[in-house]
Amino acid sequence: MKKTFYKIGTVLGITVLIFLVDACLKDDRYVDFGAVSETIEFLDAVPGKATAYNYADPTSPDPETVLLKINQAGPNATNEDITVTVAVSQRGLDMYNVDQNHQPGVALPDSAYTFETSATIIHGKDSINNNNREAQIKLLLTPSKTPGTLGVNYVFSLEIVSAKTASGKDVIISSNRGIINFNFFHNLYDGDYKSTGSRFNFNTAADYAGWDSAAQKPLTGSVYTVSTPNPWVFAHASVGTVSPSTSYVHAGNDAAAFGTINFTVNNDNVNTVNGPASTVTVTSNCPGFDGTNGACALPQTQLGNLVQLSKVKGYYYASTKTIDLYYMYTNNTGTFRVLHDHLVKN
Repeated sequence: MKKTFYKIGTVLGITVLIFLVDACLKDDRYVDFGAVSETIEFLDAVPGKATAYNYADPTSPDPETVLLKINQAGPNATNEDITVTVAVSQRGLDMYNVDQNHQPGVALPDSAYTFETSATIIHGKDSINNNNREAQIKLLLTPSKTPGTLGVNYVFSLEIVSAKTASGKDVIISSNRGIINFNFFHNLYDGDYKSTGSRFNFNTAADYAGWDSAAQKPLTGSVYTVSTPNPWVFAHASVGTVSPSTSYVHAGNDAAAFGTINFTVNNDNVNTVNGPASTVTVTSNCPGFDGTNGACALPQTQLGNLVQLSKVKGYYYASTKTIDLYYMYTNNTGTFRVLHDHLVKN
């Protein structure tokens, strides 16, 4: 009887357990995604951030066109047209400025832009026979009317303020991607410079004996040639903004073909033989690039394994707006290069 009792008890226990688990699962095992509401958003928005915008020609009076994609998110494409309205957003600028890790934003003057205030997502099939979910807002930005004040971070913030279906139903606006921001920032080093420099060529890094700071060339004992013309002279070399302390400039002894490199002004206020300065560190904008052709598309650095010149410091002299850059790189063939670029603001 004991064996029978235990068997019955075991079976009953398992049955009750299965019943309880099954009862618990019945509420959660099926989610009706069809009931999830459609949501309207800027497809390319980065919540709380701004996309840096750089003009091809900052002095041009001709507007540049930016097409902003409006997207209807959700499990199903809309079955009726949705009209979306947008407006300049103070709220977006305020939210952007909550982040203390970037230069505070200032509203871009309204003379610098115009935009379409509405767009309609047309229900049905798009040009490639997919269910359409998108529309576009045309934004026009005028370079010559965008202030280039150094150190001021101008921000354009646009917000989706309403979205309605053709039948008049309100559509939810994304709380994360309902605002899109663009910023126009020029750091204190941004501008047009005269570039004078030299490139020293070594068969291998072992042929480089170090740097002679007084003579501004490799130390005696180094085995090298110098690229011509020596020095190179570019009357106009553009220094552009990456961040408040980091900028970019042409790479090597070519104003365009080698792409650009980044340099950071460290704001450490050191004394040098030429007066007070801040040290400058050169970095690649394509880290780890080994010099393989095509591995880094222009304008990224086309110089392999580019780094700050060992044991040599670059400097930025605020009083004369002069920058001295020193860097080195190794081609994928093993040949080694050392460069000095002297930049004076025009």
